[in-house]
Parts: sequence; C-alpha cells; structure tokens
Amino acid sequence: MPDERAARWALVRVTAEAAGRDPGVLEYTRWGSIEMSVEQVERYAAEGVTRVVVSATSADPAEQRDQLSAFAERFAPGGRASGPRVSSA
Repeated sequence: MPDERAARWALVRVTAEAAGRDPGVLEYTRWGSIEMSVEQVERYAAEGVTRVVVSATSADPAEQRDQLSAFAERFAPGGRASGPRVSSA
C-alpha cells in the first residue's frame, strides 16, 4: 500500500504542476495512531506527509487531554521529532 500511496501522491503533484499550480504548497494529511513512534512520523514525513491527525483512545476527558498532551510533547516544534504537523480529531 505505501507504493500505491506514493504513486497517487506523485500523480497529485504532477497534476498540480500541469495545471500551473505549485505542488510545493500542497498539504498531505494522513490519519495516525496516538501511539505513533517518532520513527513512524518521520517515515510519514519522508513520504511527503505534512499533517497527521490522531484521536485519543480514552472516553474520559481528562485522560484524553493527557494522551493528546503527551503526543503533542513528543512532536512539538523544536522537540525530538521533526516532520509533519500533528492534529487531534
């Protein structure tokens, strides 16, 4: 499946360029797991992903906040990982 995604993303970029658009400004969003590792996020970034959306797994609002905060700290700008922007759903 990663090869298929790469081919589709390449087609998006070529199509944008053919239409006179700058493919460098396109955003590529992928869903991910709240437990994603730094390596997984870096792999997404290498594939051209610019945003990763995650959801907390707990039903408890306080635990959701803790899960999302821990995730954000792992991938905060200037932190350990660099790569796509991360968002919560």
